Amino acid sequence: MIRPTRSQARVLKAIQNATVDITEGSRRIAEWTKNTAEPAPHRWHEDIQGRQDVRRWLESAARAGGVPQRWIDHVRERGERERPVRWRSDLYLRDPEPVDRDALLGVVGRDIAAIREIAALGARYALVGSDADAQAASIVERRLYQRWEHAAMLTQLLGITAAEAERLWATEPEWAARSAHAVSRLSPTVVGDRLMELAYVDRDMERIGPQAIALREAGFTALAARHAPPTPAYLVSEVKTALAVRDPEVGPEQEATPGRDIEHALEKVGLGGSATPPTAPVFSSAASHEAITVTRRAFDAAPVFSSAAEPEWFGRSGDAEVGL
Repeated sequence: MIRPTRSQARVLKAIQNATVDITEGSRRIAEWTKNTAEPAPHRWHEDIQGRQDVRRWLESAARAGGVPQRWIDHVRERGERERPVRWRSDLYLRDPEPVDRDALLGVVGRDIAAIREIAALGARYALVGSDADAQAASIVERRLYQRWEHAAMLTQLLGITAAEAERLWATEPEWAARSAHAVSRLSPTVVGDRLMELAYVDRDMERIGPQAIALREAGFTALAARHAPPTPAYLVSEVKTALAVRDPEVGPEQEATPGRDIEHALEKVGLGGSATPPTAPVFSSAASHEAITVTRRAFDAAPVFSSAAEPEWFGRSGDAEVGL
C-alpha cells in the first residue's frame, strides 16, 4: 500500500478537517432554519463560504504539489459522511493514480522564470525609477515575495530533490548577465508600463495567491523548504551587480530617488505588516523594510507573464532589445 509523504498527509489532513467543518456548519444552518423558521445568522453563511474557499484552494495546491486526486476525493468523502470523520493517520487511503511529476515540475519551473523576470525588472527599477504610480511598484514587490513563498512551499509538497532544484533554478553566473542585458535598455517609461501591467493585469496570482494562502493555513512555511528557489532579494542583487558591471557609472549612488523607491511607496499607500520570511526590500536600496505577507485580500488584482518556455523578459516591440 502506498502511503502519503509527511507533506502530502499535512495537506490531506487540512482538506479532510475543512470538509468536516463545512459539513457540520451546513447542518447547523439547516437545523436552525428548521427549528426557528428563520434564516440563520449571516455570519454563519460567511464562515461556511470562507471554509469552502480555503478547501478549494487546498485541493488546487494539493494537485499542484503532486497529491493524487483519488486521495483528495477519499478524504473529502470521509468529511462529508453522515457522521463525518476527521483526519486520522492510521486510516487507509485508496491506491493512487499515477501523477505526471514532470508536468508539475514544469509549472514550478515557469513560475520561477517569472520570478526571475520580475526580479530583473526590480533591479532596473531600483536604478532608473519608472513612470508608474507608486502603488503599482509596491504591489509588484509584494507579489514578487508571494510568488517566491508559493514556489518555496510547493517544493516542500512536491518533495523536490537537490538534483531537480539544480535543474529547475540553478543560478549559474551567466543568468545575471543575461538578465542585465535583457533590462539594461529599458527606459523609465517602459519600466513603468511593465510595472502597471504586473500590478493590474496579471492572472497568475489568481492561482498562486489562493494556493499560497491554503498552504500556509495547512502549516507550510517557505523557510522550512529544503531546496527552496533563490530569494527575490538575492536575484535582484545579482542583476543589479551585473548591471553595474555593464555600466560602471550607474551605481548605488545613482539609484532611484527616495520618492520613487519602494520604501516610500509603502509609506505613501499605508501598506505594511510583518514579513514571512523577513527580508530586505528588493526594488530599492532602503535600509529597512517590512515585506508584506500573503493575506486573503492580497489577490484583488494580479500580474501574469507568459507561461511560454522562453518568456519575453519585459520586452515591448520597438522599445528595447531585450530578447534572450
